Amino acid sequence: MRLFCAFRRDMKEEVEYLMTLNILFLTVTIKKRQLSAEDVEREQRVKKIIDQNRDRQFSIYRPF
Repeated sequence: MRLFCAFRRDMKEEVEYLMTLNILFLTVTIKKRQLSAEDVEREQRVKKIIDQNRDRQFSIYRPF
């Protein structure tokens, strides 16, 4: 098994981290995902809704 970690710079000066695992004849490459502003905003809205639902559940099922 061989493990190789590296990073490269694109022309736009963005750093891309790569991890490559070589196991027998199978190669797996993992890349760090870059989130856009819309993705970050959507994740925040989803987290807020999940927190609101969790609070509502706790208020309904509170032991007496």
